[in-house]
Amino acid sequence: MTTSAPPPVRPDTLGEWLRNNLFSNWFSTLLTVGISTIAVWLGSGLWTWATTIARWDVLPANLPLYFAGRFPPSGYWRLWIILSMVTLLAGVSWGQSWENARQTPKPGRSFSKWAVSPSLLVGLGVGIGVNVLPPSEEWGGRMMLLALVAIVLCGVFTGRALCPWFKNLSQWSLIGLWVIPGLVAVGLGGSIIRMSFLGSFLLGVTWVWFRPRLPHWICFTTLLGLGIGGLITVLPPVPLAYRGALTGEILVFLGGVFLGGCIARLPGNLGRWLPLLWFGSFGIGLWLLRGGFGLAIVSTNEWSGLLLTVFLSIVSISFCFPLGVLLALGRQSELLALRWLATLHIEVIRGVPLISILFMGQVMIPLFLPEGMRPDRVLRAIVGLTIFSAVYMAENIRGGLQSIPTGQIEAANALGLNAPLTLAFVVLPQALKVSIPAIIGQFISLLQDTTLLSIVGLLELLGLSRAILANPQFVGRNAETYLFIGVLYWFFCYAMSLGGRQLEKSLNQDRPTHQGI
Repeated sequence: MTTSAPPPVRPDTLGEWLRNNLFSNWFSTLLTVGISTIAVWLGSGLWTWATTIARWDVLPANLPLYFAGRFPPSGYWRLWIILSMVTLLAGVSWGQSWENARQTPKPGRSFSKWAVSPSLLVGLGVGIGVNVLPPSEEWGGRMMLLALVAIVLCGVFTGRALCPWFKNLSQWSLIGLWVIPGLVAVGLGGSIIRMSFLGSFLLGVTWVWFRPRLPHWICFTTLLGLGIGGLITVLPPVPLAYRGALTGEILVFLGGVFLGGCIARLPGNLGRWLPLLWFGSFGIGLWLLRGGFGLAIVSTNEWSGLLLTVFLSIVSISFCFPLGVLLALGRQSELLALRWLATLHIEVIRGVPLISILFMGQVMIPLFLPEGMRPDRVLRAIVGLTIFSAVYMAENIRGGLQSIPTGQIEAANALGLNAPLTLAFVVLPQALKVSIPAIIGQFISLLQDTTLLSIVGLLELLGLSRAILANPQFVGRNAETYLFIGVLYWFFCYAMSLGGRQLEKSLNQDRPTHQGI
């Protein structure tokens, strides 16, 4: 007996995709043209400002301040060790997830297919090579690299559109695809730039034919390392030392990906120790930052910039989530005193602005303590952010608890489970899965709320940017500075949002996906 297979699905060509999604009717066509016109107008204005008016020297001159703040330069090696540990563990997590997805493929667009998709060929051709090139003070060379990347991408989409017509031809047709246009270009007196553009386009077309026969690790390495270079080409000139450091971090990440794939192939479930490694790395990082075991102690008053923002966000998120779960369970408890206490705490904290809680922690609480007994300023900020975010987290989780039907609890009781086991194995897993979008939204809000700490004297990323703008040398660079830190905040917020979507997708494999909504 032969097992039945689903009918093959032919992927849409580029023309079919454009017709079905952007030009399906007159209204869709009008909307596409209108939005494209507005986007081109806004993009051209932004491009003109960025290349002719903006003065980006404020960023390379203050990169150590943006990322490390007032941390002693002699201790930068500690920060690089911490960043390398996080990068390595991120690569291990990625490689393990990728290998598990490859070994157990699921219908639809799986993680393994996404990791080597030619649609992500946005930055191919410039990655690690761009990082190690000397910094260019002119935009011409950098824009040339960006144009080459865009042309490679156009070649990819053109190759995908030509696949239905050329799939039955021999691979020798690719030689003609390269040789004939090259001879024509040379005969017409083509310059190096013209030949580079033509070669980039043909490289993108050729990638479509040869990609199915390339090993996955080659595709992934090219995608990751060179894709980062595509982003670097549009950034202002970066000193060579920082490019070399970024190249090292990319190599560390690739090593972690390889290590994670090897761990996933070993017998046993070694991946279960990965969360312990993350917690251990946090402890080692805190020890390196604060100093200990013979290292010079660095006061938390010298922690500032992106370093302080990320530290406050990670610690506050780690504490507000379990506290929010406890408050939600307390408000749903049948014990009257516990329910009233949790409700009173939630309603009082939720009715007070965050800035008031931060002022109380930084200014008022030390007034009520004995002389010489004042908690650390960073610790007070963590407590304020945690208490404020935990009450909103509790309400989000309470909504998930109320969505669980009572029949689930009755079924657990019928099976002989007591209240703690019912809560741990039946109620909470389902409630937390339902509440994932709201929980991730609260995490993002907590990261953005750290900007209020500049009002109470802590120089996080936004406060440090204001201090840089107070320098007479950089007066009037507000647009460049705030655009840069806005991109940094967007990067971290989008990373959390993407991680939440991936977690939600992995926990909802039993539900059909609704595409196009």
